Amino acid sequence: TVTAHGAHFIRRTAMTREAARRSLGIPDGELVFLAIGFIQPHKAFDLAVRAFDGLGGQGCSLHVVGSVRVDEPQHLAYLAELQALIEATPGAHLNNQYVSDEQFDRWLVASDVVVLPYRSIWSSGVLERALLYDRQVIATAVGGLSHQAAARPGVTLVDDAGLAAAMWRARGQAGPGPDAAW
Repeated sequence: TVTAHGAHFIRRTAMTREAARRSLGIPDGELVFLAIGFIQPHKAFDLAVRAFDGLGGQGCSLHVVGSVRVDEPQHLAYLAELQALIEATPGAHLNNQYVSDEQFDRWLVASDVVVLPYRSIWSSGVLERALLYDRQVIATAVGGLSHQAAARPGVTLVDDAGLAAAMWRARGQAGPGPDAAW
């Protein structure tokens, strides 16, 4: 039997968006972009931060939430690079911590748009968890993610170059680049 990736996922929090935001220190009225999961080069959270550049002054925030799963030199170097990039990007925040299932879902509930900027991936549990909470998702069309996300309501598939434009559209404005207009 072939079963859909998220077929057996269950919600791990009953918090409202307002309660989740309060618990995480996120102001009301902010458009929250979220990139969450283990911090590894193939997850490409750096692409989300670069695409977010300029949105920090537009009532938006980007939260990168997760931890390095394995203390390998390449992963630790990527974390250091990501941290420096986030520190240089207004409105971007790094929450470098392992999160429980409940905390993971609380971040999803607190967010408006989940960003999956992966360089490569076969499938994404984050995509399934985000859709469980009816969150809008912007994902790069790589690996098996294109197939997993195809025709799913609330999912926008883009390439690396379209990531910034999709984030600006989520904000309701035209953004940088030639394909930024609706």
